[in-house]
Amino acid sequence: MGQLKNFSLLSLMTIIFLTGCNKDGVVGSTQIEDNKTVAKRVTTEVVLQNNLNVDQIISSDFVYHQAATGTILQRKATLDFWQGIKAAFPDIKLTFRDVVAQGDLVGIRYTSKATHTGGSFFGIPAAGKSIEGSGLIIRRIKDGKVAEEWDYADVGSLVQQLTGSPTISLSDYTALSTSNSSIDDNITLAKRVSNEVVLRKNLNVDEIIASNFKYHVGGTGTILDKPSVLPFWQSIVTTFPDIKLTFEQQFGEGNLVVLRYSNKGTGATGSSFLGVPAAGKTISIGGIIMRRIENGKVAEEWDFTDVSTMLNQLK
Repeated sequence: MGQLKNFSLLSLMTIIFLTGCNKDGVVGSTQIEDNKTVAKRVTTEVVLQNNLNVDQIISSDFVYHQAATGTILQRKATLDFWQGIKAAFPDIKLTFRDVVAQGDLVGIRYTSKATHTGGSFFGIPAAGKSIEGSGLIIRRIKDGKVAEEWDYADVGSLVQQLTGSPTISLSDYTALSTSNSSIDDNITLAKRVSNEVVLRKNLNVDEIIASNFKYHVGGTGTILDKPSVLPFWQSIVTTFPDIKLTFEQQFGEGNLVVLRYSNKGTGATGSSFLGVPAAGKTISIGGIIMRRIENGKVAEEWDFTDVSTMLNQLK
């Protein structure tokens, strides 16, 4: 009987180890790596290779949130959309710059290059133009499959490149050093930048923002340093004094934190944002931010806000 009990205990421990969860159901390192793998497979196998045998990696009730258009697609419509991307850009190449996972969420920051030689893209006919893009994706994993996705690609930048605007060159960003801080501490610090600096215009930032801080404006290739980004953040609250921000998802790994947010605000009389009058207009948009922590301070940020939707709401 004692041997049976020992065997049962050993079996239970083996199951816990193999599933990557501890006794409290917390996702362990093995499961985290599995989540990363399945999240990347959706891109490499489905989006880039048009493999439609997706039942092993994408849930039947999969939901796709497309920030560029504000639409929500089910699995079949999403697969059609991804097929359209591959058809429009047959030579598309995508590079994973950072892959971050915690719990059931995986964040992927990527850059891409392609030539528009196939079908139309957002109604734009192919003319052989080369494009460079970037974006942030959050994928939620359930039962070993991708069940939901939030995609913040800078479609506005791609459209500009395809319609004759100057080509936007993207830097070859890479993940940098690791942090000794805990994940929870990093998340708290990353949120403080939004709550204290962006929303409250607190410029006493040396405690939380590194002196060599870099801010990457999603999809444009523009990089702002610390002295340049602070006035930009100030202008947001000046334009939308009642702005409210809600963190919809937050997670991190190593020295990286991913925050998906939504915000609402009303433009002040006589104000403007990016040259568009904002007086009395209400905005409601979302975005994804990735912040890199180094030596207890935020050292770098990639911001993919749905600016196109914001500008349309202000018009």
